[in-house]
Amino acid sequence: MFNSSDLKKLCMFLVQCELNFQNRPCTFHNDQTKVTFAQSYLKGMVLQWFEPDLLSDSNPNNHPLWMDDWKEFVIELQTTFGPHDLVTDAEHELDHLQMKPDCIKDEICHIGKPRTLGELHLLAQEVDACCWEHKEEIQCQPKSITSTGKQANLLRPLGLIPVWVLEG
Repeated sequence: MFNSSDLKKLCMFLVQCELNFQNRPCTFHNDQTKVTFAQSYLKGMVLQWFEPDLLSDSNPNNHPLWMDDWKEFVIELQTTFGPHDLVTDAEHELDHLQMKPDCIKDEICHIGKPRTLGELHLLAQEVDACCWEHKEEIQCQPKSITSTGKQANLLRPLGLIPVWVLEG
């Protein structure tokens, strides 16, 4: 599904469409079936953009080229709803990329200090991965179910307790 709430998701939407086309070549044997399939997964403003042409009762020979041509449909989507300056967008994201180390530090305090630097390094990597996984899970949940934003005790529900804690 693509709804223009996150323009960066357009590329992933198109990749998923292509995967479906490759998986079922007999079903998607022409461009019109590909366009119709993709349109069925458009929502919100994106669907509204295409709606007038889709519901038009005018002569079928006068409809836009994108209705029967997958490449033209992709160009229409990208031109209208895709990111406009990928390089600048990427630079901005890199400039503002940061990890909140408190998540790692707080979780290590709950588990206990490892005996060696190597164990600390492994634990920090595990906690970091869990923090990012937890963040992704929160973003995927409906707004009414999301937590208060605290990321404490992430490892316990996942059963990720380091060996030295169990041995000690």
